[in-house]
Parts: sequence; structure tokens; C-alpha cells
Amino acid sequence: MLSGAFQDKAVYGILGATGIIWSAVYLLWMYQRVFFGKVTPPVNNSLRDLSGFEKWAVWPCAAAALVMGVAPIMWLGAIDPAVRAALAPFAQVVGKVVGQ
Repeated sequence: MLSGAFQDKAVYGILGATGIIWSAVYLLWMYQRVFFGKVTPPVNNSLRDLSGFEKWAVWPCAAAALVMGVAPIMWLGAIDPAVRAALAPFAQVVGKVVGQ
């Protein structure tokens, strides 16, 4: 997308790239404040970590997220027939419009 913006007008590409850089800076700043900042409400200092039951509930979600990130084709292959069926009418309309 940025490549097309640069090809059309360099100013658009520069603005887009600058926006991406500022977004990354803000994301890192926010991450630092949320996860490594000081705890402002004193009541939050007394909160406990996850209980055993909560840890057992989180592990399957974490494992599924890891597998989805490392081997996404397992998940994408499972939904491929449904996606193709859902996109078939759209593809026919686009084919008619482009064919004209």
C-alpha cells in the first residue's frame, strides 16, 4: 500500500510511513506504561496472581494462540471451504462487472 502511495505521490507515501512510525512509538510507550509503570491505586498492590483454576483456563487459550501463530495453515485449511462458499457469489458479481 505504501509502495502505491509513493508511486502516486511521494508526499502520500511519506505521510503514511510517518504515521506508521508514530503508531509504533505510541504503542511501545503505552506498553511500557501499562506493563512496567507504577501502580497508582493502592488497592491494586494487594491483588493476587491467577489462581490454579484460572491458570488451567488460560493454558489452552495460550496454546491455541501459539499454534495459530506458528502453523496457521492448520486453521486456515479448516475454514477454507466455508470461506470459498461465502465468497462465491461475490466473485460472480465481480466477474460480471470486470467482464463488461
